[in-house]
Order: sequence, then C-alpha cells, then structure tokens
Amino acid sequence: MHARKAFPSFDEPAFKIPYQMTITTPEKQVVASNTPV
Repeated sequence: MHARKAFPSFDEPAFKIPYQMTITTPEKQVVASNTPV
C-alpha cells in the first residue's frame, strides 16, 4: 500500500508533517514497523 492511497498527503519532502497512529490488534497478532516506534 502506498501512503498516498492511505492518507491524504502531498508526496513531497518539503510538506512532511509529524503524525500519530494507534494500531490495536488481537493479543496473538504482531504489528511490524519500518520506523522507530
């Protein structure tokens, strides 16, 4: 999935903005990230 399809955004480095995301999953599932959490 590309970020521009998931979030309204401009795909330009000059327009980056911090955001916060909360992911809730069942206990036995694992969530992975390619950025520090």
